[in-house]
Amino acid sequence: MDKEHMNYEELLDTLDDTLSKGWPVPFVGGRRFVDAEEIQDIIFELRTNLPDEIKRSRAIIREREELVKAAQKEANSIIKGAEERVKQLVQNEEIYKQAQAKANDMIAQAQTRAREVKSASYEYAEDILKEIDEAVTQSLGKIRQARQNLKKLP
Repeated sequence: MDKEHMNYEELLDTLDDTLSKGWPVPFVGGRRFVDAEEIQDIIFELRTNLPDEIKRSRAIIREREELVKAAQKEANSIIKGAEERVKQLVQNEEIYKQAQAKANDMIAQAQTRAREVKSASYEYAEDILKEIDEAVTQSLGKIRQARQNLKKLP
């Protein structure tokens, strides 16, 4: 597979394979000769691809913000509709009292719905960001391990 189209996990696997395929150095335990140019190519691709993962994280954050804005817009629309409905029903005192109670209920329902949508969007964003955090942390660990392995080489 072309290194330019690999994701960071595939690149780390390729790096690990390249290190494993290195020729053992006689009389020096655990040391290997490796193709330094190939290792440098893989590290370059890792540096190039890691920003893509960060861009994906930012896109998820923007998506979450858009969900929150949409929920707020929906809540505002519902509240505005409820307020307009109240104005229409204010023709006499009894109807006004009923309308006020109904509007308050509608506003409370709209606010509850807005909180639920907002909460769900935060949970969704948190789950996605947690997965990305774990993937980036795991990748960083693999990169550090690969660097340690490279340091052990002559």
